[in-house]
Amino acid sequence: MGRKGSIALLGMSEDSVQLYLNLFLQKEKSIEIPVYPTNFEGINNLLPHPSEDLKALLNHYLVQVEEDYLLVPNITIHETLEEILSLKQYRFSLIHPLQRIVEKLKEQKIREVILFGSYYTMQKGYVSNFLERKNIDCRFPKGEDCKVIDVYRKAVYQRQETEELTNSFFRILDQYSQSSVVILACTELSIACKDKKHNVLDLVRNHVQTSLEVLK
Repeated sequence: MGRKGSIALLGMSEDSVQLYLNLFLQKEKSIEIPVYPTNFEGINNLLPHPSEDLKALLNHYLVQVEEDYLLVPNITIHETLEEILSLKQYRFSLIHPLQRIVEKLKEQKIREVILFGSYYTMQKGYVSNFLERKNIDCRFPKGEDCKVIDVYRKAVYQRQETEELTNSFFRILDQYSQSSVVILACTELSIACKDKKHNVLDLVRNHVQTSLEVLK
């Protein structure tokens, strides 16, 4: 069994897992975070919507986790995880990235945000519904901007981002964050945004920070 206060990652994309591990080590050099590997390609092919096939595949990995807390470095998959955890109890407690960002928003008295993420995330659905149930109003980038953001996100995932695509993305991000709080709700966008920006809240970095607070 895992030691008291232990935390693990469920393996998703290689780059998203590495981002989480790097962020943990930046904050706490002595921390050890075991990673439970998965067939991420198989999981990714079943996203974004919950399905019985996806639940069965995830359960195969979840029952192996022995630590006290689990982080899953993929935002969209938490919709399915919520359904699984409502029906079955595991040894671990899931540290939910959206719940943690809600706490941050309420601390800062922020009641309206713009979502940047996958094309699926940048429309009414799981992430916006979650936030709006917590009285956080969600808006989205304009149609053409959504397309550019999603193209850039996919390029980062494939490690094929170009200078032109990168510049286009950051122009859009700077434009929206001038007057509104932007939430980065995609691990690929968190990978791209290495520096803290005004009015930009990163789900991944907040997820890591609040996870360390849970362990204290």
